[in-house]
Amino acid sequence: MKSFRRARLRHGEWLMGIAGLALLVCLFAPPWFGYNATFAPTLASLGLHVQFSGWSSLPLIRFVVLIAGLLGVLGWWLQGTRRAPALPVCVAVLCWGLALVLFILLIVRVLIDPPQVVAAGSGGVNTIEPKWGAYLALALTFVLAGAAYRSLRTDGIASVDGPEPIELLRLSRQAAGSR
Repeated sequence: MKSFRRARLRHGEWLMGIAGLALLVCLFAPPWFGYNATFAPTLASLGLHVQFSGWSSLPLIRFVVLIAGLLGVLGWWLQGTRRAPALPVCVAVLCWGLALVLFILLIVRVLIDPPQVVAAGSGGVNTIEPKWGAYLALALTFVLAGAAYRSLRTDGIASVDGPEPIELLRLSRQAAGSR
């Protein structure tokens, strides 16, 4: 087991780890979508769910959110446990690319084309609307992409792991002259 050293972590890795963990929590905990105020009380009285998490409301995008969050946490962990920057940089590149793709997917799903349901009997369309969890996930994805980019811009060997100075042997003039 590699030893974890906080001194190896820079701002980019801290942000990447925190944003990745928060994105994982955000995928399951807060509501992403829910019925609007017109239909919510009626559906709730019938015992139906009126708000949906990201995991239950995004059948395809949920795996992209899950992998992006895991890559953020993995990048944080690898930077803290590895002396060389090779693995953390590889994970940061994957995290950056996936976070950008996820950001575009979430913009489309949350802002441009939210899920639509036709209400039976009323002819109403678009009775499902984005909730605060979807906007939080959008912001966290943006932060995750920026943190991965910052991590890539400052990659390298940490000063605590850098090469040690070469040990010099100092000879006095008298000792050198007596030979």
